[in-house]
Amino acid sequence: MIGRRGKQHYCLPSLFLRPGTRMSPPCLTGFAAALILVAVLSWTSIQNYRVFFGMYHDDGIYLVSAQSLAEGSGYRMLFLPGEPAQTKYPIGFSFLLSLIWRAFPSFPDNLTALEIGQVVIAVALPLVAATYLIATRRVTPALGLVIFAISALNRRQLDFAPMLMSDLPCALLSVLALWRTEIVAKRPFNLVSAALLGLIFGAVATIRMQGLLTVATCLIYLCLLRRFRQAGISLVVSASVIAPQMIWSACARSQVPQLLSFYVGYISSGGEPPPTPAEWWSLFSGAKKWFYLILIRTFFPFLSQLPLPQTELQIACCSIVCLFFMALIWVGLWGDLRRSAILSIFWLMYGSHLFFYPVYVEWRHILPSIWLAYYFYFRGWRLIARGLKPRWRALRRPYQSICAASAILFSGYLLAGTAIEAWQKAGRYEQVRSERVPLFSPQVSGADYAQSFAWIKANTKLSDTFICNNEPILFLYTGRKALFPVQIDHWSIIKQTLPPLISVDQAIGFGRVKYIMVDPLFRGLGHMLSPADALVISWSSQYPGSITPVFVSSHGLVRIFAVDQSKLAARLPANHDRDR
Repeated sequence: MIGRRGKQHYCLPSLFLRPGTRMSPPCLTGFAAALILVAVLSWTSIQNYRVFFGMYHDDGIYLVSAQSLAEGSGYRMLFLPGEPAQTKYPIGFSFLLSLIWRAFPSFPDNLTALEIGQVVIAVALPLVAATYLIATRRVTPALGLVIFAISALNRRQLDFAPMLMSDLPCALLSVLALWRTEIVAKRPFNLVSAALLGLIFGAVATIRMQGLLTVATCLIYLCLLRRFRQAGISLVVSASVIAPQMIWSACARSQVPQLLSFYVGYISSGGEPPPTPAEWWSLFSGAKKWFYLILIRTFFPFLSQLPLPQTELQIACCSIVCLFFMALIWVGLWGDLRRSAILSIFWLMYGSHLFFYPVYVEWRHILPSIWLAYYFYFRGWRLIARGLKPRWRALRRPYQSICAASAILFSGYLLAGTAIEAWQKAGRYEQVRSERVPLFSPQVSGADYAQSFAWIKANTKLSDTFICNNEPILFLYTGRKALFPVQIDHWSIIKQTLPPLISVDQAIGFGRVKYIMVDPLFRGLGHMLSPADALVISWSSQYPGSITPVFVSSHGLVRIFAVDQSKLAARLPANHDRDR
C-alpha cells in the first residue's frame, strides 16, 4: 500500500488492526532481523533441551495425555495404574500436542517436531504482543520493535520456549483475546463478532485455567464501556465451551482414589495441615523477596549473573533496585488505568494472582507477561519525564534532548545486553546442574537414562508397575506405569515440606509395585533431591530383605530395585484388600 507521501508501506493483518495502520520498511527489517536471531538461538535450545525433557514433570504429563488423545484412548493419564481421567489440566493444550503426535507418532523421534511447534508459539507471543501495542497506538513502531526484541531474546524465554508447557500458548491466546475485545468494544454491536469473541475466550480457558483471568478481564472491560450485549453474548458462548469440561472433570475426579488426588486436581490432600497465620506470613514474606529478586534478574541483562544477595547491605541494595523497578511499572499502570484501559486491568488480574499466592514463582510464571511489564516500564518513564518537564521554555528543548538520549541509551542497553546474554547462555542447559554434582552433565544424564530404559524393556514385563520420580517419562520411554514415591499434598507444596512417603498399603494394595527406580527429581541436582531414594532407605530399614538392587547405570545416576511383594505383604493387616 502506498502512503500519503508516496513511500511504500505494508499493512498488518486486517482481522485485528484498524484500517490505515502501517509499518515502514526499516521497522519491518528490524523485526525480520530479530526473528532470524531468535530462530537461530531457538534451534540451539531445541537441540539441547531434548535430554532434559520431562524435567518439569508437567511437560511429561501433558505429552502422555496428548498421546492418549492421539491414540483414541480418551483424555486419560496412561502412565498411572488404573489410567484415571485427566481432570487437572484443560484439554486444549494436550489436544494441540496430540495433533503433532498424530503426524509424528514415533516417540522420542517426535520430540523435535513437538518442540518446534512450541517454539513457534513462543516466538509468536512477543511478536503478536508488539504488533498489538503498535496497532493500538500505545507505542511507536520503534519502541514496539524494542519490546519484541528484548522479550523474544530474553535468555529465560529462549530456554523455556521448547518446553511442552501451556503457559506460553495460553499467553498468546490471551493477547489475541485482549486485542479482539478492544476492537469489538469500539464497533457497533454485531452478533457474529461477539460470538467469535466468546469462542476466543473459550479457547483461552481451555488451554490453561489461568485463561479465566483473561476472560474476566475482557468482560470487566466491556462492562466498563457499557457494552453489555457484547459481554453477555461472549459470556454465554464461552461458558458453552468451558462449562461442559468443568462438569465432566468434577464428575470424573470424584471416582479417583485419594492417593492420586494431586494428579486430578489442584487441591490435593495428603494429611498435611494448612499453615498457621504466622506460617502464612513467613511464607508470603519469603515468596515476595524472591518475587522481586527474580523480576530484576529476568528483565535486566547481566544482573542474573550477579550472585544472590547474602549480606544485609546486598539485600538492601537489591530491594532498592526492585522497588525502583516496580515503582516505574506502577506509575505506567496508573497512567493506563485512568483511561480504564484493558491492559491495566489484565495486569492487575494476572499480577495479583502471582503476588498474593504464597508460592515461590518460577521463570515460567513471569515470561508470559514480560512484554507487558516492559510496556508499563517504558510508559512509567514517559509519565515521570512529562511530569518533570521544566516550566521555562528555554529549558524544554535541552530537557527533551536529554530524555530522548536517555531513552535511546537505555533501549540500547536492553537490546545489546539481551542479545549478548542470549548468545552466550540461551539453550546451554548444562548450566542447570549444581556445582556440587558436576558429574551429571547432560551427556551423562542422557546416557544413563538410555541404559536404564533399555534394561527395563529387556528385563521387566509391560504390566509391571514402578515407583519413580519421573513417572510420565518412564511410561513414554518404556510403556511401564508408575507411582510417585510420595503422596503429594497441596499444603506441603506451599510450606515446602517433604510430603509423606507412599505407604506399603498403597504401593502393594493399589499399585502392585514390583520395582523402584531411583533417579533425580531434577536432572541437574543428581541425588541431592530424590524422594524415591528416601523411600528405598525407609523400606529397607523397616522391611529388611524386601528391596533388592538389580541395576545401576554406568555413572550411578539411575538405580533400580526389585520389590519383594511377599515380604511386604506379610507386614500388611490380615484383612487388607489387595484390590483396593
